Amino acid sequence: MLPYSLGNVNYLILLIIAMSIATFIPRVVPLFAMRNIKITGYWENFFKLVPYGILGVLTFPKIFQATSSPVSAVIGGGIAFLLSLMKVKMVYIIIISVVAVFVIEFFLPSVTGSTA
Repeated sequence: MLPYSLGNVNYLILLIIAMSIATFIPRVVPLFAMRNIKITGYWENFFKLVPYGILGVLTFPKIFQATSSPVSAVIGGGIAFLLSLMKVKMVYIIIISVVAVFVIEFFLPSVTGSTA
């Protein structure tokens, strides 16, 4: 029998509290530990860019899984990249890239290799 069966609700509550504390401590301790530390300009810029880098690392592989063809994925990702270099607003980049992938997959099946 599992130790967290329905008959042992106290164990479940204790387990939830322990997991909450274990998750809470690593998130709060750095806030108090780094409260009085001043970060220089280089490191401040570095830490500002970290979320964008992580987002890119997590998003880039999914570009190739989101379409039925790697050709349309590369073209859509390339269009998004070029538009971002041109400093186009994010919402327009998304709309234009999605429309481009749709047009490529729907109207040019010979390029993507799909039969539908």
